[in-house]
Amino acid sequence: MDHFSLRSFLEDLSLGTAAFSVAGVQEKPNPMLGRPSSGNLEAKASAAANVMAIAAHPGDAFFARGAAVALTVRLGGQSVFLSLSLGGRGSSTIAPTRYGALQREAAQSAACLLGAQAEFLNYPDGEIRAGEEAKFAAYDLIRRYKPNVILTHWRGSWHKDHVACYEIVKDAVFYAGLPALTREHAAHNVPKLYFTTGTRRTTPAVPAGNSCGAGSP
Repeated sequence: MDHFSLRSFLEDLSLGTAAFSVAGVQEKPNPMLGRPSSGNLEAKASAAANVMAIAAHPGDAFFARGAAVALTVRLGGQSVFLSLSLGGRGSSTIAPTRYGALQREAAQSAACLLGAQAEFLNYPDGEIRAGEEAKFAAYDLIRRYKPNVILTHWRGSWHKDHVACYEIVKDAVFYAGLPALTREHAAHNVPKLYFTTGTRRTTPAVPAGNSCGAGSP
């Protein structure tokens, strides 16, 4: 499995965007020295067809990885957001249970707007543990969705939940690829794992009255 930064993933996707744009043009562009052919661009576009964005909290996934997910879906791929916590303690004025419910609702609506899916594991905000239970729960979902690219936190993040998420994902990817571990879904190897840094949560904000549901109140 290869490890990369999110920047390198976006660079690959930017090539895919060029291919997507070229596909709608009837006239073939003249080849330029040092630039890949449209065939290579299309190969890049199809290389990341199934993306899973795994984050400690819903906001982390969308604000740090939403653009990559949206572009993947735009290019015909599939994407899913996995939040290990609802981020219920992210507000100083709203009770954790209520705020967590708002985060979940906003994440589901945002995923729908992007053409992606959303999954949640509901570990306590600020208390995510990199234990075997969380690792197995994550790897079950990895086997279920079978991504060929995973986007997640870097181990040097400022937030302890982000660091725990990194550890959980690292081992979950390893477990998911072991045929000897028999679970509901067959073993699946994830070819590439990308990392983001410096993400912070903000109050969820999703437009109300969209076609995916009522949105956040």
